[in-house]
Amino acid sequence: MKKMTCLLLAGTAALSLAACGSESAPSQTSDGIVTKITKPVELQFWHSISNPVHAEVLDKLIAQFNDTVGKEKQITVTATFNGSSSDLYSNVIAAIKAETAPDVTLALRPYVADYLQTDLVVDLTPYIQDETVGMSDYEDIFEGLRNGGTTYAKEGTYSLPIHSYSEVLYYNTAFFEENGELILVDYKTDYAEQEETLIERYKLQLDYYRRALMQMENKPVKETLIYSFRLGEIKL
Repeated sequence: MKKMTCLLLAGTAALSLAACGSESAPSQTSDGIVTKITKPVELQFWHSISNPVHAEVLDKLIAQFNDTVGKEKQITVTATFNGSSSDLYSNVIAAIKAETAPDVTLALRPYVADYLQTDLVVDLTPYIQDETVGMSDYEDIFEGLRNGGTTYAKEGTYSLPIHSYSEVLYYNTAFFEENGELILVDYKTDYAEQEETLIERYKLQLDYYRRALMQMENKPVKETLIYSFRLGEIKL
């Protein structure tokens, strides 16, 4: 069964590494990774980018790759829109069960963590570090985004950043207020197996938020919470 490469919803395009997900290239190094393509390879890339502006940029990046590096290396990337992030996740899970998983998929970190329950996700570390096919500009990626691909329960690099967005929280101030005191809730999508991990990671940040909120609203913060996509409500 072919393996998968995951691109995170978080940074700069790295489609040149998509070939790492292919099994059709027989030439390998002593580490067992593919470093040379000996016959044409078509890589299926599933994504959930629906914004017309972003989709146009993605299409141009793929076309540029196919016309340059892809043409030279006999690699063609074919992109397929799969609906929302949750729709894409469901489709990938179904494809994994049917043994028809895409070569590359866009995913949020919690989704990558679920895919790692199988043996289908490629560890990109040896490809990034390899002298022949490695990423010489890997360190140019913002450190926080690079780390996002390695913070899984399984050791290795299992995703690369491709698309960045800003999280904006809208809330009803009256709903989060009790007896003149405020309740601060911060929504997090990070992968973590234990509450302590998120508390340690965001305690200082939320303390700054708490102070700023008290200054803006001129009211005390009664309670500070993290709402984790994976773990639910966490009290600090």
